Amino acid sequence: MKKSVEKKRDREKKVITEMAKLYCRKNHKSGELCDECKEVLNYSLKRIDHCKFMETKTFCSNCKSPCYSPKMKEK
Repeated sequence: MKKSVEKKRDREKKVITEMAKLYCRKNHKSGELCDECKEVLNYSLKRIDHCKFMETKTFCSNCKSPCYSPKMKEK
């Protein structure tokens, strides 16, 4: 079971990283992540690392115990 949780965690990190790159490229016209997007990505990666519900979760937006601060959730 632990392997599947780690696999899911790794996959989620890859997805969020690609999302951040696409968003930054389209909205900030940057070839690399800008500082603001790096901040959001690093914050998200930490949250993924510490998610207590990784084994059973679907999407963070559906979580009963959200770990994103309102400010970061908005970003």
